[in-house]
Amino acid sequence: MNLNAVILAGSLVEDPAPGARKHDLCTFTLAFQGPFAADRGAAARSRDFVPVVAFGRTAEACLRHLKKGSRVIVDGRLRDDRWRSQAGGGTSRITVVCDRIHFVSGLKKDVATDSGAVPAGPRAPLPLPAPTV
Repeated sequence: MNLNAVILAGSLVEDPAPGARKHDLCTFTLAFQGPFAADRGAAARSRDFVPVVAFGRTAEACLRHLKKGSRVIVDGRLRDDRWRSQAGGGTSRITVVCDRIHFVSGLKKDVATDSGAVPAGPRAPLPLPAPTV
């Protein structure tokens, strides 16, 4: 069985960037704290940065509601992007393809309602299937 699933919680490093067709794709970088770095002492934590890409309605919601510093939970999968550099060498980068996004805090001001609640992501999370034996 193959499984490719990622759940990350963190903050946007910059505002989401639209794709070439404006609203069908967006990219952003998610920052999150990794585990303690043993060589730097107990108080030091590593900070990790992951590129994220969203498509369709998810991209539209990200572009409309998110900004630098927004806290989100990304539910998606890993994609290995490979290309040839101008120098002719091979280059690759791991990207998270966002299937669902959950807005936690730091949304653009026009998103909050009078009650202080924020809208859910473009799709509600689905329950996990029961394990099969």
